[in-house]
Amino acid sequence: FLDETLNHLGFYLLHLELKKFSQLLGIRERPASEIIVRQVVTCKLSVKVAEEVFAYCARISDEFSKEDWRQFRQSAFIPCIPSGTGGVVYKLFDQVFLPSSSSSSSPFADLFDQIDFGAQANSFLRSVGVCEEPRCEDLINLLLKDASGVLSNLKDAKYVDLLERVSSQWLNLSSKNPKLAKSFVSSKSFIGLVKSTGES
Repeated sequence: FLDETLNHLGFYLLHLELKKFSQLLGIRERPASEIIVRQVVTCKLSVKVAEEVFAYCARISDEFSKEDWRQFRQSAFIPCIPSGTGGVVYKLFDQVFLPSSSSSSSPFADLFDQIDFGAQANSFLRSVGVCEEPRCEDLINLLLKDASGVLSNLKDAKYVDLLERVSSQWLNLSSKNPKLAKSFVSSKSFIGLVKSTGES
């Protein structure tokens, strides 16, 4: 093939000196989109290589079909280095978040893994479904997984803010995802603050 980025995905490239004969040889710029998608989601790219590959995917995104996008959304292909680990793990699109484009960042951003592969690559990830800010469902799932850890990270005041964020979207969430709402209501995610009266 001709597109240089494809080398990162395991494809052979036509030698530079032969590119002027590509039409004569019948060499295409790239393979069919579903083949590119298959390689992107299975190659376990490094963070550095992923920046180039994701930017390439953004440039050819018009060629991806609905099935291609579905495959991206079902695959843990996004490399991430969680703080304190030092190793690369691969995440689904709804397990990571992009930097906020607004001047103020989410007060709960530190609870999640954030990624930034550059403007063009990030535009591809937005098309896959990666958000800039945790959704109500993301906050609830985190609380169901480790409410005490979230409380320890945020402390009392911000934890209450988080619960208020969930409360403000509760009607919409409970109608869209009643199973998740039921799990949350019966969970140990709620806190009570005991105020000392100073009396012995």
